[in-house]
Amino acid sequence: MRKRLIRRSIFPKTAVSRIVIILILAIALLPISNVVASELFQTGPYEVDVSLIANPSPSYIEQNIVFTVSVTPRDSSAGTASGSVEIRSGDEKVCDLELNAFGQASCQLVYDQPGVIPFQAFYLGINPILPGVSRTIYHTVLDKHHPLVEIIQDDPDPSILNRDIYANVLVSSVGPIPSGNVILYRSDTTCLSPDSSTAVDKCSAVLNASGEGGCSLPLTQEGVVSICSAYDGDYAHFTAISSAEPHRVSNSNTFTTITSISPEPSLAGELLLVQFTVTSPDGIPSNGMVEITGPDGNCTAPVNVGECSIRINQAHIQPVFASYTGEMGGQIELEPSVSDVVLHRVNVAATDIQLNKDTVNAFLGKNTPVAALTALDANIDESHSFVLIDGIGADHNDLFWIDGNQLIAHGNLPTRPGIVSFRVMTIDSAGLTFEKVLTLRVVDNSPELPETGFAAGQITQIPDQKVLYQSTDVTISIPRLGISIPVVGIPYGDDGWNTDWLTKQAGWLNGTAFPGWQGNSVLAAHNYLADGSAGPFIGLDQLQWGDRIEVTAFGSTSIYEVRDVKKVKPDDLSILSHQDEPWLTLVTCKSFIEKTQTYRWRIIVQAVLVNMK
Repeated sequence: MRKRLIRRSIFPKTAVSRIVIILILAIALLPISNVVASELFQTGPYEVDVSLIANPSPSYIEQNIVFTVSVTPRDSSAGTASGSVEIRSGDEKVCDLELNAFGQASCQLVYDQPGVIPFQAFYLGINPILPGVSRTIYHTVLDKHHPLVEIIQDDPDPSILNRDIYANVLVSSVGPIPSGNVILYRSDTTCLSPDSSTAVDKCSAVLNASGEGGCSLPLTQEGVVSICSAYDGDYAHFTAISSAEPHRVSNSNTFTTITSISPEPSLAGELLLVQFTVTSPDGIPSNGMVEITGPDGNCTAPVNVGECSIRINQAHIQPVFASYTGEMGGQIELEPSVSDVVLHRVNVAATDIQLNKDTVNAFLGKNTPVAALTALDANIDESHSFVLIDGIGADHNDLFWIDGNQLIAHGNLPTRPGIVSFRVMTIDSAGLTFEKVLTLRVVDNSPELPETGFAAGQITQIPDQKVLYQSTDVTISIPRLGISIPVVGIPYGDDGWNTDWLTKQAGWLNGTAFPGWQGNSVLAAHNYLADGSAGPFIGLDQLQWGDRIEVTAFGSTSIYEVRDVKKVKPDDLSILSHQDEPWLTLVTCKSFIEKTQTYRWRIIVQAVLVNMK
């Protein structure tokens, strides 16, 4: 069978097919490089970056802060962002803005309190640009600084009435160098009245890069005036005023000055050399006379000599001044003038030494203050030192020492004789001295002899200890009684000597001589202790003439021999009497009275020092 070959056309014959083919052919004929997809289709949305900056940063209170928001699409094909932005601090909206043609917006804020404040910028977006938010920035607002305003120059000083001076001011700070304006003016010593706005004499200046400013200041008031400066403040500094700078304004065109007085200070009646100068901006004084005036006379010398001598007999601070007569200096008159008063010190010795007390108690602790010393001196502001010196009336110097102006007792004082005398010298700051014999009447203020025993065989309750005993590094040994015990110090209180707290110890009654030293040393110990047992001095009445007692202190031993054993009443204070030689007195109680819970007697043993080893 024969096959038939069939040919098919590549073009459809329907109308729709023909249109599609025509479009394909037309597109194929267009230039490929000019075809952009965005011309055929809608694109987006676009994301943005939002930034927020503050300038200046940090800022100061009351200073304008400019916050700038920038919104930038991340895809450059999106063009420039537009629309609204908000600047917020926490939940508070502080600025509501519209972006400009550059995608930016700014606002100004001012704060009157220091602090650290968070800020964020929020872009609200437009179609097809999406909203966005900046990162949080923390802006610091600083408090302003309080600057120091100082007048550093006021030349010439002294100046002449109705002639300008040059005044210069420095404004300094711990912060930035201050800038802005200052006003220099004449005011009072507080720089408040009048203030800079109403002052008659004033000028203004602008601070330079170092914080300094100066101007020519007219002065229309004679005498000592006050130069002041008021600072206007700037972005970082509060307003401030200076302290007053004293300035002398003269109604004369000459200035007379005392340059020195020697010697300074001087002694009463001593010849003084007073040196002076006279100056003028209008000429050189050469022919006039200058008179020096003091409280006890004057002297005169030609101005070109520059010195003359006077005497001052009056003590303490005395005034001296100089007067210039004036002269013709060529065609210009050099007018008379008077110097400032110079205060010159004239020293004299003290005229008396006094004590603030006339009595002293006999029983004192070691190094107890006795009285205050005062020197009477015409130089009332002068300081004095005091020393004990030998000479007539220094009979009892060894009982005292002096600390500053305090007379101090070494310890107990003798009750016989009733008067002690000592010689004191006072020395003033100029080295001038005065001596005097002083006396004190010794008052026997001793209490009853201390309680030195409790009831035998029973416990006695005693209260908590109120006063601590003092360590003495001393022991006492009594061979006949077979005891060797430490010695502690018993302070002398308002009620005498409290010995309740002694146990296996002896108590040295503070105010009597220290054991082993010159004088009468009194030691007390119990016959019975608070627990009812025997105390260390229970057998004290068994001692006899010649028995040995040893007291060891600081590495040496004092050996005493008994000279008396007796029984006395508690109010018999004769045993406390002063002794010129080293004596030892031992005390304990005897004969307990059950009804009164007290002891009727005191056993006293007195021994004299016979040897040292």
